[in-house]
Amino acid sequence: RRGQSIPVRAVGEIPDATRSVGAAPELISGRWTNDVGDRQYVAPTDFELRNEIDHFHLPPANADNRETWAEWHYFNVVSPDKRSWVFISYIVAGDPRGASWGGRLAITVHDSSGSVRRYAALVPAPLVRFSTTDANLELGDATVTVLPDGRYELQGRAARELGRGPALSLHLFVQPAPRAYFPGASLGGSDLVSGYVVPGLRADASGDICEGSRCTQYDRTQSYHDHNWGIWRGVTWDWGASRAGPYTILYGRVIPPDSVASAPPLFVYLVDSLGFRAVFRPRDIKYTDGGVIQVDGKRVRVPTVAEFADARGDDTLRVRLDIENAIGTDTRAPLVERGKQTTSALDTRPYFIQMKGSATLSGRVAGDVIRGTGTGFFETYR
Repeated sequence: RRGQSIPVRAVGEIPDATRSVGAAPELISGRWTNDVGDRQYVAPTDFELRNEIDHFHLPPANADNRETWAEWHYFNVVSPDKRSWVFISYIVAGDPRGASWGGRLAITVHDSSGSVRRYAALVPAPLVRFSTTDANLELGDATVTVLPDGRYELQGRAARELGRGPALSLHLFVQPAPRAYFPGASLGGSDLVSGYVVPGLRADASGDICEGSRCTQYDRTQSYHDHNWGIWRGVTWDWGASRAGPYTILYGRVIPPDSVASAPPLFVYLVDSLGFRAVFRPRDIKYTDGGVIQVDGKRVRVPTVAEFADARGDDTLRVRLDIENAIGTDTRAPLVERGKQTTSALDTRPYFIQMKGSATLSGRVAGDVIRGTGTGFFETYR
């Protein structure tokens, strides 16, 4: 300023937290205290946290293939007897800045006998409401609403695939467990945009799902919620989330269409009752394709076991997945939530495989033994 250099100190700190450990600077003048933003960062309410990490997005203006943009709330819920489970997706597909986009409620009901029942409702753009500042979503009469106490309220109705049978209706309340969430990550570029957050890595669901007059009641049964967004052209992935005793695990990797021969390592995220515990980066996941399913009349080999392991200093983790049920979808068919698929990645592995099974963890973190088994859901491609 006017030829004089003035020292300025700029830091990213929370005033009260810095002061509590005796590290606050001596103030010559002015005030340095927590404001609303500081409070929301350090101790957000459940309502504030959900809306902060779980809001919707718009495709970047410089992204290629914006017509394949898709973003969705995904929930799953396991029946009280653990013999059936339901996948629920509230989807916004296409570029909302363009003329061709809309919404879709997609629900798939599975049971241990191998039965799969699919339901869907297409919603035109004028009846879709989403926000880049909150997590609420409206697809016509189908809604996801964050309640003041931080629970998600889900409502919706969808017709049976090909009109074969009565419609499905649902009304659920999903309660994420405290501190069991993944705050999110986003990969960006002109050719690949992939965002992902898990507000309910460990959650419970209450309410009902009715197929016609046949209803299943849920009372704090196992549930899960995540949120995805991005450009979905030729992208594949490995993914899974599972409870394992007192622990919950999330793993995954996104494989762009130009990296089939050199897939990135897995990202493995471990939480316990206090929240985040550790991150591991196994180089790969080893599948044993011991099963066969039929997809549109074609035989497709699917995993019966998957394993991965990693060591980070003195910390170790080994995970074994035992697959009890698998279904496949041919991604070359027109799917509104996937967009157009025309790349070599999906020409060589065109079948999207969704699996249910158990995860068994073993290892040691910060000197503590890690051990547990529980139910989870997993995805890959074949």
